[in-house]
Amino acid sequence: MRALLAGLTAVLLLLIPGTASAQDPSRAELEGAMVDMFSAGNVIIMNVHGDEGTPEHWYMIREISGARVTSDCFMELATPTVLDNSPNVTPAPHYRIAWANLSEVEVEGDIIFFRAAHMAENELAGMLFEDADLAEMVWAVFEFMIEDCS
Repeated sequence: MRALLAGLTAVLLLLIPGTASAQDPSRAELEGAMVDMFSAGNVIIMNVHGDEGTPEHWYMIREISGARVTSDCFMELATPTVLDNSPNVTPAPHYRIAWANLSEVEVEGDIIFFRAAHMAENELAGMLFEDADLAEMVWAVFEFMIEDCS
């Protein structure tokens, strides 16, 4: 994981104003770094809808075990391992990301929170990382991908 973190750090440093080289990272390079990172495991994705104790409440917590770029500005995360879920939901074995449709992306410690255009009004997603530094770097990639794909 340290080698992966070092590689992702090197790519992400190019996104920071004042440290960019003559050649900024391409979307393909960042997508490749994200595929490598998600394929290494150790990232949890969570979705929750509604307030706990209400009839519309549901949640699912899955482990990300792989990723692939499916088309321009789209990525699919492999999530076959369900760690926990409410009884009224059946998690899919994948999670699809359309970068242009993500919004409200925030990082708090080791978690990135976001919303996607397909989500219900009371739904929120989050990704839990091994540490806050990695979450911050991935958040920067999310922001880059959203802007580049919009």
